[in-house]
Amino acid sequence: MASNQHIYPRHQRCYRFLYPIIWAAMKVYYGYRAEKFRIDEGKQYLILSNHQALLDPAFVVLSFNKMPYIIASDHLNSNGFFQRLLRWAFAPIYKHKAAADIKCIRTCLKTVKEGGSILLFPTGNRVWADYSFYVDPSVVKLIRMLKVPVLLYQLQGGYGVNPRWNHGKRRGPFEGRVVRELSVEEIAAMDDDTLYNAVVEGIRYVDWSGGGRYRSKTRAEYLERLLFLCPRCGKVETLRSEGAYVHCDNCGLKVEYGEDLLLHCDDESFPYRRLVEWYNGEKHWVKEQEIQENAVIWQDDHISLCRYQGTEREEMGEITLTLTDKTLTMGELTLPVSDITAATIISGAKLVVTTEEDSYMLQGHPRFNAIKYVLMFNRLETSIKEDKYYSLDDEV
Repeated sequence: MASNQHIYPRHQRCYRFLYPIIWAAMKVYYGYRAEKFRIDEGKQYLILSNHQALLDPAFVVLSFNKMPYIIASDHLNSNGFFQRLLRWAFAPIYKHKAAADIKCIRTCLKTVKEGGSILLFPTGNRVWADYSFYVDPSVVKLIRMLKVPVLLYQLQGGYGVNPRWNHGKRRGPFEGRVVRELSVEEIAAMDDDTLYNAVVEGIRYVDWSGGGRYRSKTRAEYLERLLFLCPRCGKVETLRSEGAYVHCDNCGLKVEYGEDLLLHCDDESFPYRRLVEWYNGEKHWVKEQEIQENAVIWQDDHISLCRYQGTEREEMGEITLTLTDKTLTMGELTLPVSDITAATIISGAKLVVTTEEDSYMLQGHPRFNAIKYVLMFNRLETSIKEDKYYSLDDEV
């Protein structure tokens, strides 16, 4: 066998062995139901799905009799034992998060040429509020390069069961299915705008619109990971979640996050019904702030710092994280904000900051709000001002 190939027979054998175990775990723990779709011998697809919950790759693959090769963030590509085992058993296609990656594209072309299907979450990020993230138009170029049929896959209920900011799960309806197949001929007949819109509409799903109920006594817990601004008193970092409610320790605001995934408040002046509206309010606040030179904008203590150089990981201990208009200081290390080329959030409370040379993972306490940093990066003089995923524009 060629040493540079991507697909090996062991990948499908591992998948067949683990399939009943994964199916049982997802069914029992999450109540998940996957509608079946058969991939016939000699057939390959590009599978595009929305991204709602932490284990979405496991949820999506359960619909298929053959394992698709998953495009994953390269932050998972370290030299730890689990990561090496994952590469051996399933050969994920790693992509540099929030950036174009020629190596990833080449691996996709090789995978299709060798007979494999590919699974991509084109939003690149899990849902934060109740909407789908921006879809990069470059997905159209990938579709045209691969020249295989496209399956548009919809996860419905994953945000309700396992929201990105939550620390656990809730019980409610959760299922996944192929909602549309685009043949090579259909794709060829579409112009780029039509194809892009077909992808966006095909994978878009908002959980509260389905009318399901998502039950948990702690359903609002950890909303501080998303919310940092009280809409009544205007104070920041005064919000505290407990059970089904969010409280403001400054003005006493109390808001219920309902089983219907909507906001409920006895205060008639409370302006929001949907969580995304509160998030948009925070974006407006960031845009309108008067930034003072060299003044501290955000600061958090007890942050664990790791530096990544390629697949090597270096633990750098516990630090204080401080952001000003010019610098991001991580303990003894100070980065000019102009050096930051990308930033994202992993698993709710982990902030990943990338420069041309390195990536840094900053993990705070369980209720650490990392999103306030990424939104402010969009306001300051960084390359992230072009980032559509954490844009300061309103989401709908």
